[in-house]
Amino acid sequence: MSLEENKNNQKSWFQQNKLALVGGLWASAMTTTFLFQHAFQNSSARTSVKVIHSRLYSQAITLTALIAASGVEYYDRTYGEKANRGGKNDDSDPFEYKHRRVLAKARKREEAAAVGK
Repeated sequence: MSLEENKNNQKSWFQQNKLALVGGLWASAMTTTFLFQHAFQNSSARTSVKVIHSRLYSQAITLTALIAASGVEYYDRTYGEKANRGGKNDDSDPFEYKHRRVLAKARKREEAAAVGK
């Protein structure tokens, strides 16, 4: 596999799983900030206060990631491959990959049911 194909595969995977990545980022930021506060800060704050602070830090990181993801999506739609296929008047479905996944799962279920009969 060439470097260009690998880059395209990674880009495609990131485009299809943006929200899952943002959710994972939130969970890891929540854990990291809580552990940082608990381990490295010598404060007498209660655990509930530390959780609230961790949640606030995690929300800030998550909002930054969402803004960055929307900026990347806008750039890709405006200047990227999608723009080259038809521009702003492109009638393609932005969730086409999800539909393909659902159809593939339905086909697998039908095939499994046909084999089982």
